[in-house]
Amino acid sequence: MTITVNYIANYRLNFATNYVFTKCGLCYNMQSGKLINQILKGSTIGYVIASKFYSLKVLRTKLELIPKSKLPF
Repeated sequence: MTITVNYIANYRLNFATNYVFTKCGLCYNMQSGKLINQILKGSTIGYVIASKFYSLKVLRTKLELIPKSKLPF
C-alpha cells in the first residue's frame, strides 16, 4: 500500500534557497527532502536552518516568492 501527499511550495528563504515553505506553513529542505520541525527555544518559536536557529519573526522578513521558471515547450 502506498500513500502519497503533495504539497505546493510558495515561498523560499533568500539566504538558503533550498528551504521552502508550503501553503499550509510547513518547512521543507528540498536538498534532503526532509520536513523541518518547528521548535521552541526559550520562549521563541522558530526553525533550525543550516545548523542555526532562526525565529519566525526573522524568517518572515527573509521570505521571497519562488520565481516561476520558463520552460521551452
